[in-house]
Amino acid sequence: MRRILATALVVLSASVLTAATAAAQPMSVELTNRCPGPVGGPVKLALTADIENPAYLGPGPEARRITGKATIPARAVRGLRSVEGVVTANIAVSGTVSLRAAVPLDFHRTTVIPGQDLVVDVAGYTGTNYSTFKAGLSYVDIESIDLTLRGHGRTVKCTRGDQPPARWLEIRTDNVINELLPAPKGLHTTAVGSDSVSLAWNPTSGPFWTVYGYEVAVDDVPAQRLMGPVLSTTITGLQPDTVYWFRVKGIANFGSERRGDPIRVRTLPRR
Repeated sequence: MRRILATALVVLSASVLTAATAAAQPMSVELTNRCPGPVGGPVKLALTADIENPAYLGPGPEARRITGKATIPARAVRGLRSVEGVVTANIAVSGTVSLRAAVPLDFHRTTVIPGQDLVVDVAGYTGTNYSTFKAGLSYVDIESIDLTLRGHGRTVKCTRGDQPPARWLEIRTDNVINELLPAPKGLHTTAVGSDSVSLAWNPTSGPFWTVYGYEVAVDDVPAQRLMGPVLSTTITGLQPDTVYWFRVKGIANFGSERRGDPIRVRTLPRR
């Protein structure tokens, strides 16, 4: 799942039109979960994300980048020289919306120091597709985490035991329609190499704004600015066998363009 958190509300006839953007609010959480089996110890996770709060009826909130650190017990990586993998946060949403989902957070290959816990940078994205025509508050709790060490066949579920779930996010929803340039849709890969990724997407347009071009971001950092009706590009200079997140936004003349949903791509190993 790359999509969480968006509660959109009330009925369209009661909505308010505005040109203002929803404010971004940093929301953080820290938790420690006990892991059985080969891990045999606690995994610590600290996360933060700038969440649009309140969430508007339209357009739905953007996917926002999640960053943080995970601390993995030395026993879990004993005998390994380096390791990469995924920490998956299993979340429960309650309040206006009720659902459960999984949020994968990748960490790149990191050198293991024998006898020391492994501290890694993790990253992923919230999502945008859980909407409802109800106003109110939604709460996001992390119930458990899954730890996967890529290439070593180790996946374990780490729980909080008798502790309650860790509260992370509280999102308020407002019956507002925010008339901005819609985000481009349909982003996909057309080719993937060891050091490059080729992308294509669908054009976007709005009733009040002119699209002058598109901006492509890698891991939320702008990488290319393409002027004119360009709907494809190739990003070069990437590392082999590495996970990247790509997203695209239209370029208009008012500076509040919406970014499209990100896609997760792993480059090929070097031959």
